[in-house]
Amino acid sequence: MFRTLYRRIAAILFVLVSLIGLVVYQLVIYSAEMYQQELTQKLNSVLAQQIVNEEPLLSEQQVNQKNLKSLFHWLMVINPAIEVYLLDQNGRILAFSAPEGRVKRKQVSLAPIRTYLRGGSQLVG
Repeated sequence: MFRTLYRRIAAILFVLVSLIGLVVYQLVIYSAEMYQQELTQKLNSVLAQQIVNEEPLLSEQQVNQKNLKSLFHWLMVINPAIEVYLLDQNGRILAFSAPEGRVKRKQVSLAPIRTYLRGGSQLVG
């Protein structure tokens, strides 16, 4: 099948071009996903600030269930794709608006959030 030099070179070139195409495709998909996440975070940062200022979700270190249910309801009405997580000072998830089974962790790192709040890098990822 690959007896001639021409066929061997053509086969190697085909494999190399295919691999390069696959790598480029993966990079484009990854970049698009990161761009989507960054854009969503930028658009929702104003909404997050208004949520924090609107009604207290914690009172005496206890979750205010009434305000939390109201918030989750209105956010689902406005945009069902928004997920809200109520965290304590250590990053433990106290409550969330995501569908059941979607949240896999009980705690998240607060370092990216603190960096974002100081005006540093974006939260993406």
